[in-house]
Amino acid sequence: MTAVARLLDNCALAPDEVAQRSGLDPARVHEILSGARLTMQELRALSSGLKIPLYSFSRGVLATSRSEKIKALYRSGRQHDDFSPPVERIAEYVTSALRMLPEANHSKAWFCDFHANEMTYAEAHRLATQFRKAFYPDHPDAPVLDLPALLTRHGLAHLSLLSRSRIEGASVTMAGYAFIFLSPRFPGRMLFTLAHELGHVVAEHGEEGTAVFERSSQIGGLGRKRKNELFVDAFASALLMPDRGVGRFLHTIRRTLDISSASVGDIELLLLARYYGVSFDVAARRCEDLQLLPKGAAWAMSRQLRKEFGSAEKRAESAGLPARQEVRFPRISPQLLDAVVRSINEGEVSAGWAADRFGFSIGDLHDWHANLSSAIRD
Repeated sequence: MTAVARLLDNCALAPDEVAQRSGLDPARVHEILSGARLTMQELRALSSGLKIPLYSFSRGVLATSRSEKIKALYRSGRQHDDFSPPVERIAEYVTSALRMLPEANHSKAWFCDFHANEMTYAEAHRLATQFRKAFYPDHPDAPVLDLPALLTRHGLAHLSLLSRSRIEGASVTMAGYAFIFLSPRFPGRMLFTLAHELGHVVAEHGEEGTAVFERSSQIGGLGRKRKNELFVDAFASALLMPDRGVGRFLHTIRRTLDISSASVGDIELLLLARYYGVSFDVAARRCEDLQLLPKGAAWAMSRQLRKEFGSAEKRAESAGLPARQEVRFPRISPQLLDAVVRSINEGEVSAGWAADRFGFSIGDLHDWHANLSSAIRD
């Protein structure tokens, strides 16, 4: 069996499915599975259609099949499809990053200082407060719009963006490191997803080597969920929007705008959402949790804004509210970047190898390599 046929067999996809995804003729796919040689054009079609890097075909094995730990990670991600390209990409990213990063002691990882005693709202709030005290000691009630930078700057988690994926967010702890993956979305949505995945890291870090892969319906929202998902939603809400900060902000806004109504309106919620960098839905649900809105009001108000204005954001624009502050999501943590660049500099890996596995262009890596070399000389 050729390396390509062996890899396709590992994908557990029917030949017709491989043909449909790649655009190749079904008869030709059967020939390839039987050991026929491929043209480069056919190989690229398979790589593009199945979203598997070209280098995996020469190796003949998926990243999710190379070790018991990664196999466990893969199984935990196979919730929807027999073969999941994002899971394969994440597995490759994690294994490649661990090859670059220095060995870490899992028992001394920062997240081991956090222990969820039970999956309750009160416990989620306690852990969120503990996180703020540890990493935002001087700003207990302020927005944490720099949360992505904080996590990467201090090596708390290695962030990466997923492209063209139905997975909204993913997280895994392995070998003493935390990895979080986000799909590019509306920044307010991404910030909540990041905090949600951070909640998984904090609450479930004892399950070494297993990953959480989630679609949009599993993060936030009002549908039926498992207890641990409700818990990390509560953690994310309390982390991003601390109760005392929410109360003080609304009090200030209502006094400034001379609002005397007993109920909280859409303009107040939109201002609250923009201040804390979250979506209108997240801000409204947080106010429900704090009993500032009656149950069901968040969904009803969001539905009404969509009906009248197209979206909550369009409502904010029509009201002339201040623009959102930018929330930046680093493409790679400085710690991992330094490790990758040094490995390239020392000839351990090529720039092409790193670009393929971490999702950057070779030009980007060369620029970072030059910047690091300049910093070392200075």
